[in-house]
Amino acid sequence: MPLTIIILILKRPRYFLTAIVSAVIMLALSYYLMVFNITGKSMAAYAMMNGAWYTIASVALTILISILFGIYAASWLLRRDLIKQARATAGALLGTGGALGGIIAAGCPTCGAPLLALFGAPLALLGLPFKGIEIKVISLALLFLSIYWLAENVHQQISGTCELPKPTPP
Repeated sequence: MPLTIIILILKRPRYFLTAIVSAVIMLALSYYLMVFNITGKSMAAYAMMNGAWYTIASVALTILISILFGIYAASWLLRRDLIKQARATAGALLGTGGALGGIIAAGCPTCGAPLLALFGAPLALLGLPFKGIEIKVISLALLFLSIYWLAENVHQQISGTCELPKPTPP
């Protein structure tokens, strides 16, 4: 059911454009933060410093987080349009948490993630067993949950507004 709702949301041009723009902005921000501290801001240098498998996993998860964030933004916008007021919900908190987790984990663990440096722990990703990949996986899970709950909420809003005709007696 949620997948059907998401497909219906993305078929509308306004929400599809919102999803695309949000995903591209998230991807650009994540890429910038990923290579922020690297000499020449090069992905090749990032791969040399962190290894090919880590780089592939990190980039793939970053792309998935960006796509899910775009879908989340479009779903949230439709939900807001349906109820005409944005209320704080668990889905909104999870979506925001997932996006923030994806941004925080964006960075080079060997030279310091830029956002973690603001908290005084620039090399904090090195202390984790998978060097920050686990934060991205948690971010994906949070975004999946928030999209699921938003889709369920939209389904309830839509089905609650539909009126079925009364059956006629035979």
